[in-house]
This record gives sequence, C-alpha cells and structure tokens, in this order.
Amino acid sequence: MTTEKKGLGCAAKGCIALVVIGIIVAAVLGVGGYVAYNYAKSFIADSPIQVPVKEVTPEQYAAIRSRFEAFGQAVQNNVESQLELTANDINSMIAMEDKWKELKGRCQVRIENDRIFAQVSVPLEGLDPKNPNSPFKGKYLNGSVGVEISINNGEVMMYPRSIEVNGEKAPDAIMKAFSGPDYERSFRESFKKDQDPKIAATLAKIKSFRVEKDRIIIQSVGAPSAVPPTSSDAPATTDQPAPAETAPASEPVPAPAMP
Repeated sequence: MTTEKKGLGCAAKGCIALVVIGIIVAAVLGVGGYVAYNYAKSFIADSPIQVPVKEVTPEQYAAIRSRFEAFGQAVQNNVESQLELTANDINSMIAMEDKWKELKGRCQVRIENDRIFAQVSVPLEGLDPKNPNSPFKGKYLNGSVGVEISINNGEVMMYPRSIEVNGEKAPDAIMKAFSGPDYERSFRESFKKDQDPKIAATLAKIKSFRVEKDRIIIQSVGAPSAVPPTSSDAPATTDQPAPAETAPASEPVPAPAMP
C-alpha cells in the first residue's frame, strides 16, 4: 500500500471513492445478511467458498490509487470533478487496500447492464453475536447480489434486483421486500441511523453517482458560481466622485443610473 501523504485531508487521500466503494460492499452484505437472518435454514452454508482475488501489480495499484487521490484533491479544492470506476478498479482495491483485507477472497465485484453485482462468501456469526445458541455460529453466506445504487446530492438509495444464495434464486417474497415506498423510507432511515459524521460529510460532497453499462461515474460537488457584487456589496474606493449639489426640497435628486 502506498504511503499516505502527510498534511492532506481525507479527500486528498481518495476518501470519497473509498467511502463510495465501501457503501457498495456494505449494501451487498446488508442484503445478504437480511436474507440469511430471515431465511436461515434455506440460505446458510456450513463452509465458505473461495471467491477469486484480483491479481494486481504494485504499479497497477499505484495507478488506480493515484486517480483516487487526484479526484479527492479536486474535491478538497472545491473543483467539480468526475471519477470513473470499473469492476477492475474495485476488485484491485479489495485485493490491495489494508482497510479491506477482510474482504480479500470473500468478495468480488462485476458491473454490467447498469448494475453492480457482487459474489460473496462471508461468515454470519455477527448477525446474532450475543446468542450462545445462534443458528449463525460457524455458518456462512455464499451467494451473489445484483443492486442498483444511486447517490444524488449526498442522498443514497439502493435497490436489490437479483439475489442468489447457494445456487438458489431468492423467492419473490424476498424481492418484494426490497421495493415500494415503505422499503425506501426504511432504507433511508436505517442508512442515516448512527451514521459516522465523517461519512455524512463525505457523501455531501457527492453530486451524483450513477452506473452506466460497465462502469460507475461519480460526480463531485464544485464551488458555487461567483455572484457579481451588488451596489451594497461593492467595496469602497478611494477615488470617490464629488458629491452632487443639494437640490431644493421640491426637486429631489434622482438616483444615479447604475452602470
């Protein structure tokens, strides 16, 4: 992993891109966890499967990280910017980023037809950690999830479109649970609940996030356009015109025409 640059903020280190990718992974795992928790007998496995790991050279990783940092630096400088991510970029980060080392060999992403798909094999003990008789102890979720994700002006929305666990497609009852206004409201409330303020601040810098064909396009928020000062905002100058002679009260002096 490349050495972090001292003196630069989170955005300069590509934090926005990392947060966005983290949201993708969290969304996929959240959907899988929901399915496993509510349909444990049908959708859990006794052992994990090996998920392919992207092979990345240090030079390839450095090039991807450099793009992230350039995007983050533009955001830090309030310059509207755009970053495009492919599945190769995301899988390279999963393979090489220390923060995501637990996902290595457990999650792989692909992007096609305007959707993000992830193959996962993850332990489920965290779903019910306080229960000594938890049905998830020593169990795994092995499957794939396809989602549509959008971010508009910092507002995140996610719709699962396909779920397959242990080679079986999720029944219609599960898919219906991820649609409609009740789901949208529940997702927004759950996403914002106990959200890290730093992540909220980062998301506020994202103007839009969309998936087009085989890539993700992230547009950042730039500085607002400069507004010309009005007469009351205009700074005073040292060379002021001589004041107009006072006119009789019956003939008020007309206001000077604005340039």
